[in-house]
Amino acid sequence: MKLFRFFGGVAINNRQLRYFVKVVEIGTLTGAAEQLHVAQPALGLQIRNLEEGLGVPLLERHSRGVTATQAGQLLYRRAVTILQALENARQEITDFASDERKTVRFGITPSVMALLSPDILIDARKTMPNIYLSLMEELSYILVSSLEEGELDAAFAYKKVNQPGLSVHALLEEDLLAVSSPEVEETNEPITFYELSQRDLVLAGERDIVRQSIDSTAERLNMPVNIVYETQSVLATKNLVKKGIASAVLPFGTIAKDIKEGTLCGRLIIEPNVPRTLYFLERERSTSFEYETDFHKFSGNILRQLKKRLGSIAHPINSSNFIRLLADD
Repeated sequence: MKLFRFFGGVAINNRQLRYFVKVVEIGTLTGAAEQLHVAQPALGLQIRNLEEGLGVPLLERHSRGVTATQAGQLLYRRAVTILQALENARQEITDFASDERKTVRFGITPSVMALLSPDILIDARKTMPNIYLSLMEELSYILVSSLEEGELDAAFAYKKVNQPGLSVHALLEEDLLAVSSPEVEETNEPITFYELSQRDLVLAGERDIVRQSIDSTAERLNMPVNIVYETQSVLATKNLVKKGIASAVLPFGTIAKDIKEGTLCGRLIIEPNVPRTLYFLERERSTSFEYETDFHKFSGNILRQLKKRLGSIAHPINSSNFIRLLADD
């Protein structure tokens, strides 16, 4: 475990710094524990040990959560700098130690992966011969957590974050679909959000991006939805829908094969549309690596494939030179 000695020789470990930074940014121990994937008592113990070691309160506890004290604000600023410097050093040393090929740890969501060519790793080897691509397929919040922990270098994810050391670029908005069994669905024409709200629904948990899009739309319209079943399993969700027990809201990539086979029916949600936004997230570096342009071109190839397969339900966001580089045809 890496240790740093400062503030009068007090030893503070890397984990304590990461945990403290997350607590300050989230504002609650419960929320920080969820994002860090640790038990709240364990997180609270680390924070208390940190305060006792430094001999000064770092957080003010109140009914709404926690806020940093003056000393806590100072530690937060220093901790962000230290953690970023550590990651930069780790990356630079890793780069130095590698022989001829640069390793890039890249994350992608299951719904995006389902729409891409299954030969993505083979394509990566052809288009980036000097880069070894280590691919992770996970849900968006897990990818973001892995980026924050330094376990990934970049990712396509449907979750925006404001995290020091991460660059975030919006790529496109993707309309979500209401999904039902063809045996009970009379049409594949668009469905209004009001009509959707009258149905029994099976949705994922509150940390899921699709669930958050539905919840925020329902709250904005003051139009609550009827969630009868909750599961994070896409397989279980499809099973309930295919049996006609409930409807669901899913991204096209998750059900593209089922629609083609005629086992599920997907209808565009309108009045209003319910989109989710795809982001390209990348850890910032003190210096660019040698084959960074090749990697960004490879990422652009993925974006072009994705736009083509999503068709009219994808709405590109070309808001920066970086995005125009990725999306350039």
